[in-house]
Amino acid sequence: MGFIFFLGFALLVFLPAGPLIVWVLKPLREASQKLKRPFRFSLSDLFTLVVMCQLPMPLFANLVWEAPLGAKATIVGLLCFVMGILWVRGIQLLANAGISNRQHRFFFLVVILPATFLGAVLVGLFAIAFLTAIVWIPPDDSHFAVTLVGVELVLIAVLYLCRRLVQSIIAAASVTLEDTEAEIPRAGGNP
Repeated sequence: MGFIFFLGFALLVFLPAGPLIVWVLKPLREASQKLKRPFRFSLSDLFTLVVMCQLPMPLFANLVWEAPLGAKATIVGLLCFVMGILWVRGIQLLANAGISNRQHRFFFLVVILPATFLGAVLVGLFAIAFLTAIVWIPPDDSHFAVTLVGVELVLIAVLYLCRRLVQSIIAAASVTLEDTEAEIPRAGGNP
């Protein structure tokens, strides 16, 4: 019974995360579908994988106190697996979109992608907490529900900021691509 409850809770938390992650990464996906550059990654991209896999470890080691060690290890392992999948998909999208600036790639992989994933998951978690607070907390003690609404608004603002940062990285890369293509002489020697 506990496993079914855990699975149901995980579905309720992760269900809104998928569309939010797709919404944030949509500009990058559209750029990668339009350009279709070859897949490649560098040593610095591999370093970002190590950093991304380190992110869930302190989070769950410090936030989940009462869980047994096996449960913590399972959750951290699953989150590292998810971070690895996000890394592969992020590298693929960046490469196909023609984004070769190392600082942009590093910032996207270490800041934007984890913030998008964590923000999207927390939106679902705090939405469940807000609905629970409405049902179980008496109306005279509504500070908790108001705090949850504030946290939800901050998380939505973070996701919007991540989307805008993705758009600015794409814009900077498209300017660089236009400059590079203008410098390449065409066949016959005429520009």
